[in-house]
Amino acid sequence: MSMTSDGEETTACAAAAQLRSGGYEYGWFGGRANDLDDRRHVAFPIISVEADGDRLVFRFDWKGAVVSGRFYGRSFTGTWRQSTGDGEVALEFTSDFASAEGWWTLPHEPARHRAFIRRGLGERNHG
Repeated sequence: MSMTSDGEETTACAAAAQLRSGGYEYGWFGGRANDLDDRRHVAFPIISVEADGDRLVFRFDWKGAVVSGRFYGRSFTGTWRQSTGDGEVALEFTSDFASAEGWWTLPHEPARHRAFIRRGLGERNHG
């Protein structure tokens, strides 16, 4: 577990501990998984989580996807990568790290689409 120089647990470690407790999923609106429809969403189980200092990396079960980035307080900014592309992501976590809301985007595209982390509903979800 990563700690600050004064022995405090880092924000990334607190978020990772919550996400590792099980049952969380990462999801988004729009994109190819939703036939480019921003009214539809999908969500996939988070299958692994790593934290190192203020950095967080998590993987979810969609085309080898990985999200990695840094925490600034409860704000997380970084990138997503999968077998068919990559882009940017930003999430704001709740104080207990039980959920997050934010956006994702494709490279060189101004449009931002909603993204989220939540306690899972047990299967791939469509909105």
